[in-house]
Amino acid sequence: MKAKHIALNILGYSTIAVVIFCTLTYFVWRVFPYKTISYLNTPFPVSKKVLQQGDIFTYHVDYCKYSNEIPDVKREFVDGLIFTAAEREAIIHQGCGDVDVAIQVPLTLPPGEYNLRITATYQPNWVRTILRHSQTESFTVLKKTGE
Repeated sequence: MKAKHIALNILGYSTIAVVIFCTLTYFVWRVFPYKTISYLNTPFPVSKKVLQQGDIFTYHVDYCKYSNEIPDVKREFVDGLIFTAAEREAIIHQGCGDVDVAIQVPLTLPPGEYNLRITATYQPNWVRTILRHSQTESFTVLKKTGE
């Protein structure tokens, strides 16, 4: 009877210890200030200020990236309405550097004044998602002329 009582006490205290450990781990993962990336030149400069539907242009990013994690990147053309471009992974290396990122203006994008809104999504652990927002300088999209 005494051995059963001791075993139940050990089981009870062990369960409490595991719950406290898991709660503390969750809390630390949730609030820890993860450093992901810093952008040094926002808004990002664009290679051309006037484009036609279907044109390819680049924007220039100066950055310092603090982790090896590869974020998912969502890009949207914004002029009051939001037009989503294809999502992709951002392959930039840890450390500081600069990169020119190419993107094609969709053929279906209406003419107008736009900027490109970029959202990088990092997931450093299973309970935390970090979003880093940035945008390009404004540019004008014109209707595609015949070739």
